[in-house]
Amino acid sequence: MSILPKAPPVPAVRINQQGLGAPAPRYIQPGPWKSKVTEKDVIGIWLGFGVGAPKQYSSSAEVGDKLRGMVCGTCDNPYTMAALDDFEIEGDTLKFNILHEDWADGELPTFDKHVTAHVGWNEMRCTTAADHQPPPPPRPRPEGFVPGFSLEGPIAIEATAGNVWPEWPPKNTSLPH
Repeated sequence: MSILPKAPPVPAVRINQQGLGAPAPRYIQPGPWKSKVTEKDVIGIWLGFGVGAPKQYSSSAEVGDKLRGMVCGTCDNPYTMAALDDFEIEGDTLKFNILHEDWADGELPTFDKHVTAHVGWNEMRCTTAADHQPPPPPRPRPEGFVPGFSLEGPIAIEATAGNVWPEWPPKNTSLPH
């Protein structure tokens, strides 16, 4: 614990849920959730937690008459990528599945994670559940706590054109290849 002159003690920085960086501050909703989410609100690239190469990226696009997508982080490793499918939009709620066949949570190599999300301004606030994992035990939550994680976006898919590596696999982006 640090002490500043003529001030109360300042607690040490606690680690956020990803085990990195600054503490997770109290969640403040950026604006009202959309009362009716549309495909246009969802299509594009969404940026998640993390920094640099291991940042979480999510994309969704119209494929035929369905929404489909993928999520990755680190995106240069096929074991840290998963398909997004089974999109449903009902009023203000977006639901989809992450089809994990990768190094995800738990010990099962293949499972679906169910995502429920709300969209407001440029934020998608998500919660997840997986059939093979029990729900977390109840615990006290501090005032202002909102479960889940946020993605920022969407960035138009066309805006990412030209983001290519001159060499493959790219060097110095994650663990040695």
